[in-house]
Amino acid sequence: MYLKDNFILSHHPEVWGKEIEYVTEAIRSGWPANGPFVERFEDALAERLRCRHVIAVSSGTAALHLALLALGVELGNQVLVPDLTFAATANAVCLCGAWPIFIDVESEHWQMDPERVEEFLESGTTALTLLPVDLLGYPCQRSRLRQLAAGYPMHYLEDRAESLGTEVEGDPGITLACYSFNGNKIITAGGGGAVATDDPEKAALIRILRDQGKDPSDPGGHSVVGYNYRMPNMMAALGLAQLEHLDEILLKKRQIANYYHQGLEELEAVELPKIAPGVLPNWWLYTVLVPEGAMGRLLKAFEEAQIEVRRMFRPLSTLKSFNNFATIRIVESHKIYARALCLPSGPGLCYMDQDRVVEVLWRELTGWM
Repeated sequence: MYLKDNFILSHHPEVWGKEIEYVTEAIRSGWPANGPFVERFEDALAERLRCRHVIAVSSGTAALHLALLALGVELGNQVLVPDLTFAATANAVCLCGAWPIFIDVESEHWQMDPERVEEFLESGTTALTLLPVDLLGYPCQRSRLRQLAAGYPMHYLEDRAESLGTEVEGDPGITLACYSFNGNKIITAGGGGAVATDDPEKAALIRILRDQGKDPSDPGGHSVVGYNYRMPNMMAALGLAQLEHLDEILLKKRQIANYYHQGLEELEAVELPKIAPGVLPNWWLYTVLVPEGAMGRLLKAFEEAQIEVRRMFRPLSTLKSFNNFATIRIVESHKIYARALCLPSGPGLCYMDQDRVVEVLWRELTGWM
């Protein structure tokens, strides 16, 4: 699609510092694929996340796949996944030969509902892994979900593809979590992802699986069937440069969220996102709920105004690719999908651009009945 100069994109990356310098250095080093920037990026991200090990990989989906394999997820296993998330979460489960079981989300913050998880587990049905997602950069109920996983017991893995930089008071930290650096994420490596863990054995296994099964204790040997999931040196160079300015990006994203809030808080037809005490989201995509029946009209109005908005991810239980898998009392995810509209949220967005977005909502929804 050809974009005019005044077209507002939903979310696009910005150059904040040494992106061009680092990528050029990676190319000139003679190590475009593998090289020192990968380790530098892993070390910097581990420091930022306050965890012991980070393994950089080729995508967020690859990160999830490897983390699930490291947990021992295999053919026929069941993995609990929230119904409202991007398809990559469930795709990774299927890559292991396992079966995703779709759990509804809670209505307040749209994250996996711990009560529905507990109901499922109390029913006596066996599930080996719990895989919640930090949807739109807002954290799932990590402490509660971890308690449930530990009490049964079952494996626990967090999909934090969208929540780098999100802060939670009393956060229990990382046991095993996956991140994405796709082009529209908080920071980008032009793609790529990472697995973060405090478990040295899982970290070692994930590195072997990532590198085609090469066993460092047996030069030239391959101890397991592996994958070519390595992050190229050039991607790591870009990711490192972006990571160095994460605090600036987060500040800008929070300013964008505050400006939207100020511009829309008196528009009665729009329901703004709710934030629990002690939570500071990264505001990956600022998303509002619009009235039932208004979505089609709004999408057309924004298209005419040269503004890219997006609907929420379609619930996984509605996708053809997953129609053979079980669902657990799905209600809220369908309601949220019908009303959720993601507004432009890129870190380069200016207040004049936001004013255009707010103007469309006010014009189309003032007096909506």
